[in-house]
Amino acid sequence: MQTPRSRKHQRPGADAVRIPSHQGHRQARRLSIAAKGSAEPGNRAPWHERRAIDARFPVRCWRGNIHGFPLHWHELVEACLVESGSLAVFVDGRRIVLSAGEMVLIGPQRIHGYEGLGETRATTMLQFSLDEVSLPAGHVSDDPSISSVYSGLRILRPSPGAPANRKSATDSNPAHRIVSCVRDISREFTDLQPGYRSAVRARLLDLTVILLRAEDDAELTHETHRGAADIRRHETLERVFSYVQEHAEEPISLDDAAAAASMSRSHFSRFFHRETGRTFQQYLARLRVSRAEQMLYQTDLTIQEIALRSGFGASSTFNRLFRRYTGRNPRSCRRG
Repeated sequence: MQTPRSRKHQRPGADAVRIPSHQGHRQARRLSIAAKGSAEPGNRAPWHERRAIDARFPVRCWRGNIHGFPLHWHELVEACLVESGSLAVFVDGRRIVLSAGEMVLIGPQRIHGYEGLGETRATTMLQFSLDEVSLPAGHVSDDPSISSVYSGLRILRPSPGAPANRKSATDSNPAHRIVSCVRDISREFTDLQPGYRSAVRARLLDLTVILLRAEDDAELTHETHRGAADIRRHETLERVFSYVQEHAEEPISLDDAAAAASMSRSHFSRFFHRETGRTFQQYLARLRVSRAEQMLYQTDLTIQEIALRSGFGASSTFNRLFRRYTGRNPRSCRRG
């Protein structure tokens, strides 16, 4: 997909829309947004997370403090276990607050994001392909119960009756056993002992069996239904997120986002807040801070250059919002 910057230097084709100069470039952008809205979903999803993953071992696991992550989706199952502090999880328009020891399990193609609450929010994150929990590998469709058990959203709130880090063999509580599986997988990725991949696969299969046999457990909320209205809302958000990702370096107004959603400004404001739990301006600021944070760690660009490339018009605005969402000064990221 071409970036907006590269399109500016192209000669207009036969299907280009010419706008009289007195109407300004904003109307041209509105028409461009409307045209994108009619494209196929596969052609307008740059916010679809596509990180490189080893097809021979499609599993990732890591631990760390999470400040937040913008709304996105991918083809992997994702588990987020809160180790300390509190974390707000946004899934398909819902806002779920998790405390230490609680976890969400999010199925593929679900819109989700995170926002840290307070200063300490250590998490263990696990992502894996459905094919990794199917035998033989690559034939998950042969066992529909496996794909169904990982569909939708699961919220795990283990009761405090037993420690959540007990071994699954000695703990009959399904929620505790699931948390134990995730922590065991995390330890395997940390230690990288010989045979760690086989150990991880074994724990993923344990996790699958626990879920299959605990459908009615009160501590494992499972929500799977997605009706036609849910799909339409997903597609509308997809158009908005796609537009924002494409134009993140440029000024983006509420009117621009509303045009991407084919809604009026007021209708879009209510829709976006209802579906995501935050205003569009809050989402845009969070996304730009995340882009800036990544560039601070991965590039040698100056802070002023990063602020501009992240869509912030002024360094003072960038510094203020960066501290608000990460709790740190941008320069402290450069110092490590």
